[in-house]
Amino acid sequence: MGFVEEVGAEVASVKPGQFVVGSFATSDNTCANCRNGFQSNCLHREFTSTCQAEYVRIPHAQGTLVATDEVPGEQLWPSLLALSLLASRAASETGTLSTPER
Repeated sequence: MGFVEEVGAEVASVKPGQFVVGSFATSDNTCANCRNGFQSNCLHREFTSTCQAEYVRIPHAQGTLVATDEVPGEQLWPSLLALSLLASRAASETGTLSTPER
C-alpha cells in the first residue's frame, strides 16, 4: 500500500497521487482467469518479494493495485497492510481470492 508516484503508459486504473492497496501476488486483470473473477490465479501472476522499500515498481499495476476513494486515516493503515498480506497468502495457497471488478 502507498501512494502512486508514476504510472506507465498502459496503466489507466490508478494515477499519481492516489493511495493504493495491492497484493504481493500480481494480476493483469485481462487473462481468462482474471476475467472470470480469479485474479489470484492469474495466468501471468508474479509474486513480488521486494516491496518493503521507499519506492517499488508493481508488475501488472493495472490489475494489481486498487485505489481508495480518498486517503484513509493513518489509524487504518495497519489494517490495510494486514489485508494485503492476507490477500497475498490466500492467493498463493488457495487460488480462490478475487478482487472487485474495476
